[in-house]
Amino acid sequence: MMFLDEDDGVFWYSIQDVNPEPWESPESSVGRKGGKIFVQHHSSRRMVAYQQSVKEEFVKQNPNFLNMGATPIRVSFYLHRQVPIVELSNGNKRQGKFVDATNCQKALEDALQGILYKNDTNNVSVSTHLTQSVDVKPFILISVDLDITEPSVVIVMRERLTAPEPTLTESLAWDVNDGIF
Repeated sequence: MMFLDEDDGVFWYSIQDVNPEPWESPESSVGRKGGKIFVQHHSSRRMVAYQQSVKEEFVKQNPNFLNMGATPIRVSFYLHRQVPIVELSNGNKRQGKFVDATNCQKALEDALQGILYKNDTNNVSVSTHLTQSVDVKPFILISVDLDITEPSVVIVMRERLTAPEPTLTESLAWDVNDGIF
């Protein structure tokens, strides 16, 4: 679900039923080639699956989203994370680990890169609010505020909201090349 708060020009997006996950460092392996030793880094499978899920659900649940392109933006993430119940090898169960907000923020920022904004370096101000419990329903709420002083850009962004619904390819295509940003 996406909506624009007309009073303050903030875009709100939600992603339901996706549990926020913390960023994980890439896995590494050592190999040999031509008699030399080298280190090769591989993305965590769990992180790749989480970020793919975020991208797919964001597009599906926010069909009229605006790709902010290279526009400087202020972003706030409101994360509701369900802490997993882990089953131990002896059959007992225990509560999984709590995670920190900054690692969840990084994983989400990386997942939204190329979808909501061109690059997460466009996020000039970021805040993250994390609620986590075994009983929490997984949910992500995102607010995006254009960090600009040029009113004409806000007018163009509002016009895009009322335009016919673009395809995913069209949404991802407009950014620096359309002459506004």
